Order: sequence, then C-alpha cells, then structure tokens
Amino acid sequence: MSRSEEIEMSDVIPEIESDSGSDMDEETGLTKRERRQKIHQQDQLDAQTGAHVPVTKHEARLADRDVVKKLLVNSVLILLWYIFSLSISIVSRATTWPSTARR
Repeated sequence: MSRSEEIEMSDVIPEIESDSGSDMDEETGLTKRERRQKIHQQDQLDAQTGAHVPVTKHEARLADRDVVKKLLVNSVLILLWYIFSLSISIVSRATTWPSTARR
C-alpha cells in the first residue's frame, strides 16, 4: 500500500498507522485523541438537541392546520399558474389559427 493510500485509509480505518508513526490528522492538525474528544463532544450535542420534546395535542393540531393551510395555498397558486399558462397557449393558438387555415 502506498503512503497516499495509507493516509486516505487512516481516516476510514483508524488501525492503519502511517510509516512515520505520527498521530497527527493532516487535514485538521488534531491528534487522534483530540479528534476522538471532538467527535465525543459532537455526539453529546447531538444527543442533547435531538432529545424528544413533548408536544401537546393542541400544538400538534395547530401545526397540522398550518401545514394544510400552506399546502392549500401552494395548490391554489399552482392551479392558477396552470390556468394562466393554458389560457396564454389557447389565446396564442386562436390568434394564429385563422391565418394558418387560409394558407
């Protein structure tokens, strides 16, 4: 295994040591211990922010109502856009059709 492959693989497989025996992470400048500590801190933060927050039935109902309202508004806007687009196509076709029929 070449030196560059070993360096790339050391990020994926921590058991592979470089030939120089250096513990430094070349991209971040952290030692393996510092990197493990940083990962551990990130895991703790993820656990704290990912904790389940109880939601009351009333709050869930309000959230569902808000989602439905936004869905309906978007649906109406999309429908209006298609009607507008179709009307432009029909008007364009109607104004050019008689002239093409005479030829």
